[in-house]
Amino acid sequence: MLFFWTIYVLWVAVLWRAVVVRGGDPRIQAAWMMAAVLLPPLAGAMFVMLAGRRVRRVPGERLSSAVESIVAAGCSTRCVQGNRVEVSPTVSAAFSSMISDMQRARSTIHVEYYILTCDRLGMAILSLLRRKARAGVSVRVLCDAYGSRRLPRSLVRSLSRDGVRIRFDSPIVFPYFRWATHCRNHRKMVIVDSRTAHVGGINIASRYLDGDTLGRWYDEQVRLTGGAVADLERLFTSDWVRSGGEPIEAAVPSLRGLRMPLPGRAAVQAAWSEHGISRTTIADAIAAAMAQAQRTIHIVTPYFLPPQWLLDSLRRASASGVRVVLMLPSRCDSSIVCMAARSYVAECVEMGIDVVIYDEGFLHSKLIVIDSCRVLIGSMNLDYRSMDYNRELMLVIDDCPTAQRYAESVAAMMSRCRRVTAEDTESGRWRCGTAARLARLLSPLM
Repeated sequence: MLFFWTIYVLWVAVLWRAVVVRGGDPRIQAAWMMAAVLLPPLAGAMFVMLAGRRVRRVPGERLSSAVESIVAAGCSTRCVQGNRVEVSPTVSAAFSSMISDMQRARSTIHVEYYILTCDRLGMAILSLLRRKARAGVSVRVLCDAYGSRRLPRSLVRSLSRDGVRIRFDSPIVFPYFRWATHCRNHRKMVIVDSRTAHVGGINIASRYLDGDTLGRWYDEQVRLTGGAVADLERLFTSDWVRSGGEPIEAAVPSLRGLRMPLPGRAAVQAAWSEHGISRTTIADAIAAAMAQAQRTIHIVTPYFLPPQWLLDSLRRASASGVRVVLMLPSRCDSSIVCMAARSYVAECVEMGIDVVIYDEGFLHSKLIVIDSCRVLIGSMNLDYRSMDYNRELMLVIDDCPTAQRYAESVAAMMSRCRRVTAEDTESGRWRCGTAARLARLLSPLM
């Protein structure tokens, strides 16, 4: 018995020291220390996987706006002028535009997705990539090892024989779990010939076109041409090499004769998050953008499990007279996530935020529109997993026509949504009961 208690005390002491040395929010530190006392082995394993290491941020050059400075410090990207941003009105149009660009590829096709399936749509795109590789185009596909786990390895080997190079990011190898295992590659982008990029929240799966038990899926994706594409290409190259791929040479001169895209007027800055100095870049940029809002903040997200800093940002914006509109789906693909979201919805309604519920299928968009002049769009959900753990991608688009178009789209959708009232949070479907409050405790793990 003495040996047992000695091991127990030493284990707890080591965990407490690790928590104290890491620093951070005192409330989170206290939660870890309590978990270390109650369940030392489990708490130790979870701390190794979830906590990660704190990284010192190097002060960056002060630029024209707080958002630009934050992204520049974390990702070493600048706000690039003269881009052309094309908004796809439907998911079907987004896939059509992306496939059309792939078909016209002359040199390279770089694909990076969280989920790539072998259903009807996935097989059509993979067959296209196979044909382009046979025709001499350099095709690279990077998938998340968990999100794309159902992709048959026999299909991967067949594609590799035809010249399609495929890598799987962050494979899960039992029993060697570590923090990186919990950090998934959630980015979604396609880059063609280093000149055209497609970025948004859409995965490659037929449910985006055909729907499923949740109904038809609604999502957003933009087509980007211009100088900002070079930053996305640099990000893909980094992800490819990190996942074990060969170094990628700088862009090819074999594009002679290819028609140059028409210049645009949009200012675009690419932001991403991953382990290291850019860990909190997207979160910090979103907070800064909300702090700069003067009139309106429109938020569309499928999973609303916000960290405390995000709730504080929304509260400050609403209290300062900014109209904050939060659009959520009526149901999602995880019942416990929906349950936990009820407590956050009730809190937002108390703050005076307009919460509206989309009933016509599953709303999977990740979109923030600020003052109808700035758009934040990408793969990021407003939950702990996206803000703290996953590798995410976001475009900061400073272009009034693009922002106005998205604002009008959100307004049109709002006319078909239900508004959550205080009565709904007290006795209706969005009531914040004991189950919702208990589920909320698991938010950092979802």
